[in-house]
Amino acid sequence: MLPARGLSEARDAAVGALPRAAKLTIARKIAAIALSMWKSKEKYDLTKHRKQG
Repeated sequence: MLPARGLSEARDAAVGALPRAAKLTIARKIAAIALSMWKSKEKYDLTKHRKQG
């Protein structure tokens, strides 16, 4: 199961923040998703994620 907040929310939270803080926010989100997938032994499924942009 993926974390409740999506990548777009992480990006929105980083808007207006310093570039270093924004990068840290995105890195934490990626780490949380990777840990969740690893713990559940789930493979990445592109259809579960909407395209950003």
